Amino acid sequence: MSRTTTPRLAATGLLSLTAAVAGLAFAPSASATAALPAAEVSATTVLPGADFTVSGTDCLSPDDADYEGVVFVMSENGEIQEVVEPAANGSWSLTTSFPADTATGDYAMVASCEWYTGGVGYPEWTMTLGGEVGAIRGVEANTPGTKNVTTDKTTGATSAPGQKVVKVIAGFQPHEKVTLVLHSTPTTLGTFEADAAGVLTVEFTLPAGTAVGTHTLVFDGTVTYYQENLEVTAAATAQLAYTGADMTVPLTLGVGLVLAGAGALVVSRRRGAGAPQA
Repeated sequence: MSRTTTPRLAATGLLSLTAAVAGLAFAPSASATAALPAAEVSATTVLPGADFTVSGTDCLSPDDADYEGVVFVMSENGEIQEVVEPAANGSWSLTTSFPADTATGDYAMVASCEWYTGGVGYPEWTMTLGGEVGAIRGVEANTPGTKNVTTDKTTGATSAPGQKVVKVIAGFQPHEKVTLVLHSTPTTLGTFEADAAGVLTVEFTLPAGTAVGTHTLVFDGTVTYYQENLEVTAAATAQLAYTGADMTVPLTLGVGLVLAGAGALVVSRRRGAGAPQA
């Protein structure tokens, strides 16, 4: 988390500038006057306490500025007030989070490139603080870049209770911890870790008693979110299924053969009883 101010700013100047930027940023005309490209956010829906990254470009100070630019990232409720100094080419990046006790809901966010004599804002965006880990947020909340990957080990979109399910999802952060929850009735299937490339591999057995129908798998990481459907079918049984074929003829033939065999045995015994004794 970056909460370091640039050494070029005195403490009093930083505080007054922060207040001024906050008042300007959340004014009604702030979005309309923004002239910088939108900041990139790793995830716009996160849990309280979960890190997310904000980055941007083009924060360049005028040649006559007393110091190079700094970037303020703030939320309307004042929970986040981050400061970072951009690189020489104007690019910048910082990682932050809402405090763990922040109420869930939507929060307006703003980033502003500032220097001593002026500044310019980035377009505002909205951060959504989710609630319970593994809660369904809708596919629109899927983190950009996440996707299901098919390999020779993965299973399809259909499974049955008791069967092994293997899923591979790309687009997570390197070594990100991810909680997997099965809905409709929320059932935590485990916590997994993405590899160094951000690829997550999960393997689990679909719980016995899972109802037939469409369910949702939620992959809820500390930064990344992804959900997809899983169609559950009836479990296979050892009983032969009724096919609808007419069994009358086979059964009749079977009974007839048994009776014929019994009759032949009786006749054979009678013939043997009537034969002359030696």
